[in-house]
Amino acid sequence: MLGLSAIPAFSFAEITFPTEVSIPEDLSLYIQPTVSGNWRSGTFGMVRNFGKRFHEGWDIKPFKRDSNGKVSDKVFSVLEGRVVHICNVNNGSYGKYVVLEHTNSDLLFYSLYAHLDSVSPGIEEGRFVFAGTLLGIMGNTSSVYKIPKGLEHLHFEVGFRLGGKSFLHWYEKTFDKSDKNLHSFWNGLNLSGFDPGLFFQEKSPDIKGILDKIPTAFSVVVCSGRTPDILEYSPGLLTEPVGQGRKVNFWKVEFSWSGLPKSFTPIYGNGKNKSVKIKIENVYNKYIQKLINRGMLIPSGNTFIPGKNLINTLEIIFGESL
Repeated sequence: MLGLSAIPAFSFAEITFPTEVSIPEDLSLYIQPTVSGNWRSGTFGMVRNFGKRFHEGWDIKPFKRDSNGKVSDKVFSVLEGRVVHICNVNNGSYGKYVVLEHTNSDLLFYSLYAHLDSVSPGIEEGRFVFAGTLLGIMGNTSSVYKIPKGLEHLHFEVGFRLGGKSFLHWYEKTFDKSDKNLHSFWNGLNLSGFDPGLFFQEKSPDIKGILDKIPTAFSVVVCSGRTPDILEYSPGLLTEPVGQGRKVNFWKVEFSWSGLPKSFTPIYGNGKNKSVKIKIENVYNKYIQKLINRGMLIPSGNTFIPGKNLINTLEIIFGESL
């Protein structure tokens, strides 16, 4: 597999680049770093605050400015899909942003284009767009933190929506009524991305193939008889069909180190301890420090207990307190 700094400048028939500039072999020429100046701080992973802070996408730098010095890079859809969300005002950490939804291999996934200066006229929720459709102009919008002039960029993200109504229920339960969810399912708390580098390495948008390349870092067994919403729109995450007439009492869920759910396996019968809501299993040593920093796991003696981020993720997925 190619390293992040050696992604070839392919031009795919089905996948286009999110800006007019092709991805070069030297990724440092393409990524906008934070004020640290380290280009890796604009890539995916635990790349900020000395490995303590997670970044869920790529920050793509601008290459064009108008006569007034304002960024003018165009932003395009990378795949054909449906526009599911538009934020046309500077609201939230993403600022002005557009979300598209795509289907492949019984999996529903999203692509997200954030910190836009403006959204293109004609881009409306519900509209189907082709790959290469103009979505907007790159900018530096965000109401949560200030992106200074000179660090404008496109935040590009691709991944899965964790929940449907289960997320809305979790949000209502977790936050004060005055803290309204202005972005419905497309709130960043409900989105779980993977490294866009894997996405652009494929010659087709084979999301199942990408998932197979993302290593499993650990698995959990969750005591719940509820079929997660995510399996209704992404049944490709199921390892086997849910048995008709058989009651599911537990689910085994495999996760990447970043918290991306990779697969769901139903477990029947009453052989497991129902008093334990979340049981951690099969933690791979090479990912332990990342899992701790990410808030997925907490060391407890010779084992692990769920971290806050893992509990939130599972409660969003299952729509119940765990």
